[in-house]
Amino acid sequence: MSKLRQYGFWISLTGAVILLLQVIGKQFGFAINEQFISELVTAICGILVILGIIIKPSDNDSMDSESDQDHQSDTDDDTNDTHNTNQ
Repeated sequence: MSKLRQYGFWISLTGAVILLLQVIGKQFGFAINEQFISELVTAICGILVILGIIIKPSDNDSMDSESDQDHQSDTDDDTNDTHNTNQ
């Protein structure tokens, strides 16, 4: 159920639906303007993010950020060790 609140899920689903409509459209002789639909869905998702209905994760929310923080603290420790040995 939490997947339905993810921004990336809706953008990915939109791409799949556009692809499906293009294939069906070829068979029935109509074309869709995928650029317009993509921009429309992006705008709607943006509004839903602002309203708090769906979640768009930031770069800081990833698991990599924890390892980056660990790496940063290791670097800080190394820096402190260097300053201590110079004294």
